[in-house]
Amino acid sequence: MKDLIVDKNYPGLKTTKYDYELSGNLRSDGNIKIALDRRLIVTGYIESGWWIESGSGIKAGSGIKAGLG
Repeated sequence: MKDLIVDKNYPGLKTTKYDYELSGNLRSDGNIKIALDRRLIVTGYIESGWWIESGSGIKAGSGIKAGLG
């Protein structure tokens, strides 16, 4: 199981003045690591089979779910 890493080069990621935005959903059967220096806003949902790690804030339009917390 491979971790999903979201960094500044993640496909479809847009930079705004204060945040990063991603249209749609962010989903992984494994872990999700968000390696950004600002908040990530996802228009859909964020779902991880294990854990979600973020150095800054995260926001999802339809909810956030992690298998282990």
